[in-house]
Amino acid sequence: MLNDSANLDIFLKIRGIDRVDLHYLMVRNGMLSENRYWDSLQPRLPFSDSFTTDSLWADSLAIDSMQLTEWEPYNKSIFLASRKIRNARNNVLPKGEVNGNRTKAWVAAWAVLILLVVVIYKKIYPYQFALQLSAMFNQNKFKELTETQTDIYRLSRWLSVFTSVNVLGLALFVAFSHYNIKTDYSSFTLFLIILGSLVIIHLAQRTLRSIYANTFEQEEFISFYSLVQRSHGFYFALYALPVLLICYYQNSLIFRDIFDILLLIVILLYLAANLSRGVYANYNKHKGSTLYLFLYLCAFEILPLLVVFKYINNLLF
Repeated sequence: MLNDSANLDIFLKIRGIDRVDLHYLMVRNGMLSENRYWDSLQPRLPFSDSFTTDSLWADSLAIDSMQLTEWEPYNKSIFLASRKIRNARNNVLPKGEVNGNRTKAWVAAWAVLILLVVVIYKKIYPYQFALQLSAMFNQNKFKELTETQTDIYRLSRWLSVFTSVNVLGLALFVAFSHYNIKTDYSSFTLFLIILGSLVIIHLAQRTLRSIYANTFEQEEFISFYSLVQRSHGFYFALYALPVLLICYYQNSLIFRDIFDILLLIVILLYLAANLSRGVYANYNKHKGSTLYLFLYLCAFEILPLLVVFKYINNLLF
């Protein structure tokens, strides 16, 4: 029969530990003081003491307690969950968007629609079309354009308004895109909302102008000033459209700065051209009252711009 030392060696071999590890376990369990190192190498282990054996079993890992599970190289549920989290983290597009490059295609398609309307305008009214382009910087051509404003060219007015309003809507949409203004709408829905708002503003402005003209007997001046705005808006829209497309598809900081500068320049030139021709016509052609002109400019030109500027400023900052 083996003695206690032999039994201890067999036990330690089975458990895969040596006497030094045993010393550490006994010191930790309070069975031995740290300064009794030699005694720990040749202990008289009372195997009849259940506390001692239970402590050794608790501090060691039984081989038969290890549970081996089948290796699973691919878990579909984990993959789908991780992909959902990744897409949610990387999703910087507005709600409803799928792919940035794919959703930008409609902008080019809408620009083609605008150009198609311009081509139709030029095909139906070639003389009127040429006058509108040349009347911007030629007073004689503008006078000739004024004399051709009859019911025969009624459709040309709506075609020019359609062009200018749509280009202005694209300009506002590009501004929204460049400044990453978050909305709950897709890009196309947002553009339609902007375009619808501009149409409502235009119709409201026409109604208020008609009321102003009838109230202060300024029908001739209002008709002339409406032609000025329509002609100048069409001229700037034709040249602004390609710039808008370039700035939108080249979405970088440099092009965003260029877009901001050009948009500001176009707005200032448009307002300056309208104001200069309006004041000139008021004093030299229509002999209108200075007070009426001041009231008109404040109510229908300056005040709407201040409201729009305030709204955009609150939206951005």
